[in-house]
Amino acid sequence: MGRAERAMAAGQPGADRIMTEHPLVNAALFALLGIALFAAAAAILLKLTPLKLWRALAEERNTAVAIFAGAVAIALGLIVAAAMH
Repeated sequence: MGRAERAMAAGQPGADRIMTEHPLVNAALFALLGIALFAAAAAILLKLTPLKLWRALAEERNTAVAIFAGAVAIALGLIVAAAMH
């Protein structure tokens, strides 16, 4: 019995459409999904911040903005990883 059959037997609806029988393909798909979610969340963050984030980082060399951006990046990565796990 394959992974999809076991998932269906365990009562997980739609499990046969999400996962494949190849773990490397599954990992690549979930990695791409995670990167896409991270990029979308980062784009939303850039739109919501009241300042020009790149200008504050590169031109003004604002350390507080750099720490904020790094913390948000780590937090978004952890949220995406936890949601996909």
